[in-house]
Amino acid sequence: MSGAIVRGMCTLAEVPAASIVLSPRGAAKSAELAKDFPSYVTVAATNQEVVDSSDIVFIGVLPKQAEEVIRALSFTAQHTVVSLIATMPMAKVCEACAPVPAAQVLRVIPLPPVAKHSGATVMTPAHPVVTSLFDQLGPCVPVESEAVMKKMMVVTCLMGQFYAQQRATQQWLEQKGIGSEAAS
Repeated sequence: MSGAIVRGMCTLAEVPAASIVLSPRGAAKSAELAKDFPSYVTVAATNQEVVDSSDIVFIGVLPKQAEEVIRALSFTAQHTVVSLIATMPMAKVCEACAPVPAAQVLRVIPLPPVAKHSGATVMTPAHPVVTSLFDQLGPCVPVESEAVMKKMMVVTCLMGQFYAQQRATQQWLEQKGIGSEAAS
C-alpha cells in the first residue's frame, strides 16, 4: 500500500512534498520507486534516517513487526505519524511513537487505486495536511473514532470482490463483441 501512496503522490500535477524518503526495509520496492521517480524519491540507509528527514512519517509494516519497528525509532513532538497498520490499536501506536501528540498520530486505510488518484482513504482522526494529501489521491473520508474506522474497514474489504466482478463483466462484454473501451 505504501508503494501505491508514493506512486499517487509522485504523479500529481504538483507533488505535495519536496522529497519522499523511503525505508530500506522493502529494498526492491523502494529501489523501484526511487528509479521511477528520481526527482522526488530517495532510499534512506536506516528507518531512523527516514524519521529524521521527515515531518510526516508513514508506517506501513506487517502487524507482527510493527511494535518492534516503531519502538526502535526516536520521534519528536513535531512529527505527524500516519499508520497503515490496520490491526494495531491506535493507543499502542501512540504509545510507541511518544512523544508525538495523539492528535498527530493517524490511521489511514487507503485503497490501491490511490496510485492512480482514484482510491478512497478512510482516516482517523481528521488532520488538515494529511486529509488534503489523500483528497488529491481520491476521496478522503475522515471518521471520528477508531470504532467507526473498524466498521468502515469491513466495507473496504468488499472492493476486491467489486473489482473482480467489474473485470469479469467487462471480459464477458468483450467476448460478446463489445469493444474494450465501451465495455469498461
